[in-house]
Amino acid sequence: MSTAFVHLTHTSRSLALTLIVCAIIVLCPRFLTARDLFQPSPAVRILKKAALVKLIPVHHTIPDIVIDLKYATADNITGHALYPPDMPCLLHRMTLDRLKRAQKSVKKKGLRLKIWDAYRPPETQLLLWKASKSSRYVVPPENGPSLHSYGVAIDVTLVHKNGAELLMPTKHDELSAAASSDYKGDNTLIRYNLDILQKAMKKAGFSTIKDEWWHFTNREPQAAKVVTAKQLGIQLPSHQTSAKPSSYSKP
Repeated sequence: MSTAFVHLTHTSRSLALTLIVCAIIVLCPRFLTARDLFQPSPAVRILKKAALVKLIPVHHTIPDIVIDLKYATADNITGHALYPPDMPCLLHRMTLDRLKRAQKSVKKKGLRLKIWDAYRPPETQLLLWKASKSSRYVVPPENGPSLHSYGVAIDVTLVHKNGAELLMPTKHDELSAAASSDYKGDNTLIRYNLDILQKAMKKAGFSTIKDEWWHFTNREPQAAKVVTAKQLGIQLPSHQTSAKPSSYSKP
């Protein structure tokens, strides 16, 4: 095949593509512009903005981790989804590096980590406060944002390779004596599972809190800062919660 013919074929393809684009614009002038054709999707724009403040998608670094953001569902204190269904699971870069080490640790036992919550916009934190009104379990607005809003705190549990959750002290956001990070129950299997989780997370550089076995915080968050949903372009659900105060906790 001659060089001239190859060049002609390439040129013809380029011309054909240009004609198709122009035809679309001409036929749909009210709905589409040339700029629209090459703009990144909303999800891509969010991730680009997040990267500027060192918030990284968890699955990009730990592809085999399980993600089940509870606040993207109605299964939470408010009874409503507080995140959009496509809410990205984000963590501060250094915190994510530590989580990767924890995942590697539990994988040696044939297990995986499952994320219930990671980066949480302060706008969502305010809704949780309105639903609980308890400074013991939820950080009140006057005390500043939750560490989740910095991307340095995470709620996790353990699952088998097939994704089935291991038996743990309680469900997510359940306040009871059993939810303590220092579990005092007499179920030896629960004690064993919790011990695996805590040892892996602590070895990776996380600390626990007293009332929630699933909550872990990066011990050295360093330069992390609060990031709002508005800054990232995340469109949170517009409804307001009418939930009454309950026994759920969420620092």
